[in-house]
Amino acid sequence: MPDIGMATEGVAVAAALSVPRPRPLTINLLAVFFALSLTEDLAGGWWISLHGNNLWLEYFEGPLNAALVLWSFVPWQRSGTIRLAIRISVVLYAVACVALILTAERPTEFGTYSYPIQSLLILGASAYTLVTRARTTDEPLVRQDWFWICIGWCIGHLFTLASYPILNSFLRAGDMHALTVATGVRIGAFGIGILCVAVGFRAAARSAGRTAPVPA
Repeated sequence: MPDIGMATEGVAVAAALSVPRPRPLTINLLAVFFALSLTEDLAGGWWISLHGNNLWLEYFEGPLNAALVLWSFVPWQRSGTIRLAIRISVVLYAVACVALILTAERPTEFGTYSYPIQSLLILGASAYTLVTRARTTDEPLVRQDWFWICIGWCIGHLFTLASYPILNSFLRAGDMHALTVATGVRIGAFGIGILCVAVGFRAAARSAGRTAPVPA
């Protein structure tokens, strides 16, 4: 299943790079996110093959990954207050991660608090953006890059939010079979979300193609 996750990330990177330059800031930020995420997954696979447990890596990856995804919603907001709120949430989440690592989190387990908080933030930003933009457009939603990207993050992080407490319960009980199955479901759901984001990138590429000036 990890291979499926990395494959979908590779698809997302390719789809983001298909958007003609100059790319919107949102597309650039998410392209960097998926490229970093793919690199992190490869590094995590290498670490686990040599040293075993690699869950501690997510505590270093989380703040940067959350910053890239959350910041990608900023250009889509019409309200200056909401743009500021998203920027502040990036900083507060980074501070919260450090505090949780020093106090409550266990580096040998899935993020009990930090990762669910990240999922809540991204789920909230994507759902809010989806609803507010859908209310102000008469264009078909399925042609909009923001529609697919927001749907993708909603799918991915809804399953992540629901699954992390379950994953830790299996890990603590030593039930490796159940843990493997639950992890596979979580990776599969997140992969579906990533593919939706990739569809959004392709929608952005088509939109850019329609608006490109025709050579004289």
